[in-house]
Amino acid sequence: MTPRLATLILAVAGGLSAVATAATRPSTAPIDDLPPDPRVRAAVLANEQTRARLTSFACEITGVHTDRGIGRDTFGGVRKYKHAWQSVDWKPPRGPRMMRCRAVLNSAYYATWRADTAVAYQYEYDAPAPSEDIVNRMEIEFAHDPLLYAFGSGRQTLRQMLSIHRHTNRYSVEDATDASGRPVLRLSVFTPMTAPKQPTYVYDLDPACGHAVVRFAMYGNSGEGPAFENVVDLQPAGPPDTWVPRRVVESAEMRSRAPRTILMDVRVLTAKPLPDTDFRLAALALPQSTTLIRTPPSGRTEMLTRVNGVWLPTRLTLPLARAATTASQPTAPAAPASRLAQPAVAIPVAAALLLLLAALARRHRPARASVPPVPPP
Repeated sequence: MTPRLATLILAVAGGLSAVATAATRPSTAPIDDLPPDPRVRAAVLANEQTRARLTSFACEITGVHTDRGIGRDTFGGVRKYKHAWQSVDWKPPRGPRMMRCRAVLNSAYYATWRADTAVAYQYEYDAPAPSEDIVNRMEIEFAHDPLLYAFGSGRQTLRQMLSIHRHTNRYSVEDATDASGRPVLRLSVFTPMTAPKQPTYVYDLDPACGHAVVRFAMYGNSGEGPAFENVVDLQPAGPPDTWVPRRVVESAEMRSRAPRTILMDVRVLTAKPLPDTDFRLAALALPQSTTLIRTPPSGRTEMLTRVNGVWLPTRLTLPLARAATTASQPTAPAAPASRLAQPAVAIPVAAALLLLLAALARRHRPARASVPPVPPP
């Protein structure tokens, strides 16, 4: 065991087991979901401790997504964090036809709205974490979280990745030097498919930057180079010992003639505390005419309409909306009453109509058959 690795294990042993994972996807897994190797656990806990120090953060993202299927697509906007809460106001990297969207995630619900649409959605959940269905719904709006590149694989946290098949995989942690000559802590994962020739996953963690991930690569069993790779350039976030990506380069399908790439630049806006309102429904800034479709944890969906700033069930607001529309219209001068509507003649005319109908009824009534008189007894 190298001196650097021994120092790392001593630094995180004991107290760091209580560090909460501040990931894009809140994780409720216990500390024992990590592989039993103490060197792996120490590296993951050091990475999580750095993320946990970044309690509040806002950044501006600009990026380019290049794919042979969609061509060149620009994306970007503002992304905010508060512990595990998130909000976005941006155009996701999902193709040139993808609309700009706003979305929030807090400890009670996930809400989203796409620009120029008349409907917003709010999916509620019971603490401590969103359901798998909500996590799947978040994939588009919260795609390509820059912090997940520094504290995971770009899709999942480091803990989530290493907990997969932890009883069958093999792991190694060693001091290494990356392609730029920088000292890194290299964490390799060997799956039964590739072991012992080469690892399936490789993470390079930078000890000088809080053990944030500076490179992640995924290999196959062909012995060739990586099929997928993230390269992360880090920058200080503001508070002491906090780091976030400055630039992310994601390369997929690297063995094909036209690999898919995502280039993302991150500019720090603030690391000061952000208000809770930035992560509430109000942050979506919905147009007044927007309908909100709310799905509580029970799954029973209801439609809400906003009246005077208050969200009410649509079935109750329709009469109020009609009354408000009527009250807002100017009062027109009364039209002259028709003759039939005048009280002085209303009753006589009605009586005449009744008499006429009775006469017509008698005229068309079939004649009764004559009955011979009954003789007296």
